[in-house]
Amino acid sequence: MTVKAVLFDLDGVLVDSRKLHHNSWCFAVKDVCGVTLDEFPQSRVSGKSPKVIAQILSDLYGDSSKASEILFCKNAHLKNQSNTISLLPGVASLFTLFKEKGIPFGIASNASRHFVSQCIKNGNLEVLHFYGYEDYTKAKPNPEPYQKLATTLGIATKDFKDVFVFEDSQPGITAALNAGMQVIHIHSYSVVSPEVRDQVRFSFENVGEAIALFEQILE
Repeated sequence: MTVKAVLFDLDGVLVDSRKLHHNSWCFAVKDVCGVTLDEFPQSRVSGKSPKVIAQILSDLYGDSSKASEILFCKNAHLKNQSNTISLLPGVASLFTLFKEKGIPFGIASNASRHFVSQCIKNGNLEVLHFYGYEDYTKAKPNPEPYQKLATTLGIATKDFKDVFVFEDSQPGITAALNAGMQVIHIHSYSVVSPEVRDQVRFSFENVGEAIALFEQILE
């Protein structure tokens, strides 16, 4: 088994930021639309880009013209809270392994670039290449985020089959599969259909559980 590069999603894979994102979206909806959310519609927004989520929330609780305002308010609130995020188990050790073995890696997230950067900083990680939703023409489930990151890491399109992607959400898994890459599904709060889940190569509770696999592959 050949490993040309390893790509990561952020939320639910490297950090557990669900509560922080939920609180920021709820704050924005209340501030912009005057609506207090009793329950966040997780199943409708899981893994989607912030622009899409803002439009969904705008349609549900305000009107379609409020999406940009909701997104701006959410990002501002999130920016003030993002220093509280910590890494999930095994992340630092897995990154160290790839660095020692000379395997290029990076992060392609549907979160904002600032949030990705802040999480990297908080976790004291050395990640040279990372992207947020502002860096794509089309976010996940389109394959562009992972195609762009792999290309940035110097991987030719013909070698995408040897690129491994850590993902937890259905849009992210779909993006990686459509890019022709191998998917490692990390279990999280995101809902993934059986049809999509059956297409992944490996499945773990967290990235730390994948360390033994890559130690064996890369020895």
